[in-house]
Amino acid sequence: MISSRSVKIQWQQQLTDSTEVTKFLVQYQESHGTWQQIELTGPTLQHTALVEDLKPATKYMFRVVAEGPAGPSEPSPVLTVRTEPQRPAGPPLSVSVRPVSSMELLVTWSPPLAELRHGDIQGYNVGYREISSGSQNYNFSSVGGDGEEGGGELLLGGLGKFTRYSVVVQAFNQVGPGPLSEPVAAQTMEDVPSVAPDDVRCAGLTSQSLQVSWQPPPTSQCNGVLQGYKLFYEPVLDDHWQGVDDIETRKTTALTAVLTGLRKFTNYSVQVLAFTRVGDGVTTKPIFCTTEEDAPGSPADIKVVVSSPQSLLVSWLPPTEPNGIITKYNLYTRMVDGRDELNHGKRNVASQHTSFESKGLKQHVEYQFWVTASTRVGEGQSSRVVAQVPTIRVPARISSFGGPVVRPFRNTASLACYTVGQPAPRREWLRGDQPLHGGSNHNVQIMDSGELVISNLQQSDSGNYTCQVANSHGSDHVQYTLTVQVRPASPTLYVTSATSSSILLHWKPGDSGAAPLSGYVLNYRRTHGDLEELMLPRRATSYEVKGLHCGSTYHLFLAAQNKIGTSAPSPTLSVKTQGRAPGIPEAQTLLSPNSTSVLLRLHVWPDNGCPLTHFVLQYRPIGNTHWTLVSDALKPQRRFTISGLSPAFVYQLRIEAHNIAGSSTVEFTFVTLTKEGDPPPPELVKRGHNSLPFYSDMRVMVPLIIATVALLGAGAAAGLCWKHSKSLSSLQKVARFI
Repeated sequence: MISSRSVKIQWQQQLTDSTEVTKFLVQYQESHGTWQQIELTGPTLQHTALVEDLKPATKYMFRVVAEGPAGPSEPSPVLTVRTEPQRPAGPPLSVSVRPVSSMELLVTWSPPLAELRHGDIQGYNVGYREISSGSQNYNFSSVGGDGEEGGGELLLGGLGKFTRYSVVVQAFNQVGPGPLSEPVAAQTMEDVPSVAPDDVRCAGLTSQSLQVSWQPPPTSQCNGVLQGYKLFYEPVLDDHWQGVDDIETRKTTALTAVLTGLRKFTNYSVQVLAFTRVGDGVTTKPIFCTTEEDAPGSPADIKVVVSSPQSLLVSWLPPTEPNGIITKYNLYTRMVDGRDELNHGKRNVASQHTSFESKGLKQHVEYQFWVTASTRVGEGQSSRVVAQVPTIRVPARISSFGGPVVRPFRNTASLACYTVGQPAPRREWLRGDQPLHGGSNHNVQIMDSGELVISNLQQSDSGNYTCQVANSHGSDHVQYTLTVQVRPASPTLYVTSATSSSILLHWKPGDSGAAPLSGYVLNYRRTHGDLEELMLPRRATSYEVKGLHCGSTYHLFLAAQNKIGTSAPSPTLSVKTQGRAPGIPEAQTLLSPNSTSVLLRLHVWPDNGCPLTHFVLQYRPIGNTHWTLVSDALKPQRRFTISGLSPAFVYQLRIEAHNIAGSSTVEFTFVTLTKEGDPPPPELVKRGHNSLPFYSDMRVMVPLIIATVALLGAGAAAGLCWKHSKSLSSLQKVARFI
């Protein structure tokens, strides 16, 4: 009988010597240990002995010595016995946990003390729990291998960012698991916040300031210690955008901020993010708020022309900076005779009008005019002062103003050319230096008022348009520069670098189409995969596409957007991420056979830059046509043991290693150790190293196997006969253990 702590042995005594034996000495020792003994005496000698207080899973050698008046006999032949295993009595040693990323912890350990393993360690259970959760239950993952050769390790992934965990490790053998190690606490690394600040609010404080407030992200989503907040703000784009405003950034540690130095009565886009020591978190969606109204700036221009011998026509342009909603214009008049001011006056003009004809004036007297605009806040700055003297002659003049005109694609542009003069002036429109005639172009009309109307605008309609008038007393002209806003040109996209999981892109914007860019659209797809679309900010000139598959080809193109539409896509780029199908390791580094098992050091398998996803393991005795499937989806782990093999036998092992880039298949031949744990016979080792010639020809294999079995059988029989003959010469022999 064999147990984990005791062995009961039995022996037979030679009948001829029974009267001469006074006692038996049962001697035993561990391998390479010293002999210990149990003395059996008494009037009736027993032929059995229970040896106790042994170590589990330990190889012992037993022998029996008979002793009488003539002295001790020769020892019996040695009987080698291995005690049964027990659960490990000691925990793994040197448990260490360190963060390797914001979502991963690397756990390493050494095996339990040899005397506490109580069997062959087959693997380890690694448990972890979030300390702040309050739960005392651990989530366990198993990893195969005995943990020798530097110890074991397991990478715990998918953990909470910047979260503290308690980790324990226990070893298990063929009987069961042992005790847990002492808990080790570790925290994953900091990361950027996962969500944006909450409840962002914005309101106009003054005509040049905004007040913004927000709430921090939930603590569980901060992923670190918040260092502060960043605010991004810029004026909302409009047709008067000149491309000179950069986005402004403001840092603060508070939950409110006052943005100053802003444009008056301007709509702003505001975004907020939180940041840690690692970097910036998620940005809030834009919210929009407008600075308060203020008094307007001065009208952009003013002119006065003689409209009749007793009338003057004053016209002006609205302020470039209205700073609010214009409620009215204030037209000031002053009559001057030399240096003397004869009278002055002020007239209110409705906000929808930008001209006024002053009638009943005196000839040969100078009249001066200037204008201001008003909002609900008050009156603004004055235009420049213009002067004119009514005369009997009324030369041809234009009261309209030229200048830049920006209109969207397929819209309509109206270019005014309001004239005065007596006699009525001749009017002519030119595009460049070529005369225009109503109806000459399908989309061009010259109205009776002199207005030039261009409908269904195309980019080709952009250019300089001049209205010129003349009569017998004078001439005048104004010029418009028409810009038609169209879709932007395609950006120029190029690849800066690629890793196993990301591609870094840069691009150069094309022509904006005379309208401010509103953003970019990046499209990409994996070969034979679905198309993905990303919206990117208008100011971006680079982007790193992350979370890609390793060793895969991606097709990417970029388009720009403005208010008119989306550009044609850039030429498609085909880029392959780094990495390829798994490599093949050396057999001597991968395989470690035992008597009835083989240890696979899977951690040495080269992944070629793409993380391994799973293994397919099969084995068969050499010459056998049937493969035994061990696993078709073995997760990557440091070590794995295939058990249930026969001692001193040649096996063929087929392994498929898979990663996202592909797979590799390799076959190895190995030889298990003998039953006693000794190296196999040289001829088997040689066959193991020369696997292909050995097993490829079955006409060679079958005779070799038969001969090997016969040889082993003959050797075993001879050994038994030798042992039997030797035992007869001693006073007693060990017969068996029960």
